[in-house]
This record gives sequence, C-alpha cells and structure tokens, in this order.
Amino acid sequence: ALEINEDNIAGEILNDLYAKHYFVERKVEGELTYQYHDLFRVFLLARLEASRAPEQLIALRERAAGILAAQGRWPDAVEQYQLANNWLAVKSLILRHAEELLDQGRWQTLNQWFQGMPETLVAEDPWLLLWRSRCVETLQDVPGYLERALALFGSKGDEPGQLRAISELLIAPFLLGTSFANFDSYLPVVESNFERPGSELDTSTA
Repeated sequence: ALEINEDNIAGEILNDLYAKHYFVERKVEGELTYQYHDLFRVFLLARLEASRAPEQLIALRERAAGILAAQGRWPDAVEQYQLANNWLAVKSLILRHAEELLDQGRWQTLNQWFQGMPETLVAEDPWLLLWRSRCVETLQDVPGYLERALALFGSKGDEPGQLRAISELLIAPFLLGTSFANFDSYLPVVESNFERPGSELDTSTA
C-alpha cells in the first residue's frame, strides 16, 4: 500500500480498518500483510475506476504490477498488466516463467496469462506459439501452434527451438489419438542438426 499510494499513513489506515473489523484481514508470515474481503475489494476497485482517469488507472496498475513482480507474485502481476493492456510485459513474464508453470502442472494459470493477448503478438514469437500450444483447452489446436512455431524457429535459425517444436509435435499424436502424418517432413530438420558441426546433436567429437 505504501509503495502504490506513496502515502506514509496507508499502514495506519489499514491497521485501523482491521481493528474495527472493516472487511480487512491481517497476516503475519515473515512480514505484516493485509488482505481485503473479496466483496470489499470489488467495492474499492469500483470506486477507484469511477474516480480516476483511464491514464491514471493504467499508471497505478503498472506500478502495482511492478511491485507484485518484484515480490515474485507473478499471477497477480500478470493480472494487473493485463488490466493495463501492457501486453509486452505479459509476454516477458510468460517467456520467463512458462516452463516453470508447466513443470508444476499449472497449465491453466499459463492459459489465463494468454487471455486477451493480441493474436498478432503471439504469432510473431515462436516461443509464445510453443507455450500457447501447451496450455490450450482444445487439443486440436496444438499442432497448428506448433507448426507455426517450427516455421518461425526455422526462419530465425533457432536450432534448439526447432528441435523443441519437433519434439512437441511428435508427442501431439498421442494426445490427439492420431497418426504421425507429418513425421517425414521433420526428418530433414533433425538430420541437418545432426550434420551441422557444433550443433546440439553433433556427435562427431563424441
């Protein structure tokens, strides 16, 4: 509250609300924190939106997102960046934390991070396409995202990215219950990586 409002008495106000049982909970877990009751939070946000100009709301949300990100509260930070329409910041957090989320089985959280993001922004970044394929709700969409990712990795000369996309494409038929229809088309990419000196798959010095 102090960092967002730049108000030295914010802590006193929160403590007073807590003491009077005004929809505020207090927690002491390493540091003192306060949490609004959900309905009170909705009410306060509605008041904020009604009393501030759009550009002021964007500035507040981006400031809040930066504070949350610094605290490691990535989902909360993403939510604020989404409300501020700062999709480049959302993209940065996805690229930084997507694999970690997936390793934890939190694909639905990753899916939420993509919500509202302009499709043009996703389409121009192969890693975004790859991570999008890992969290879509409709499995039939997976190959399309991966094929586009593979093509973009190839145009950028990104060898690890190409191999990652191919590995995901080889898993996709198991998810969909289909055959490996395009397997042969991936062989030239894999073979070229085997043959290229210094590549990850180069075995000439093994």
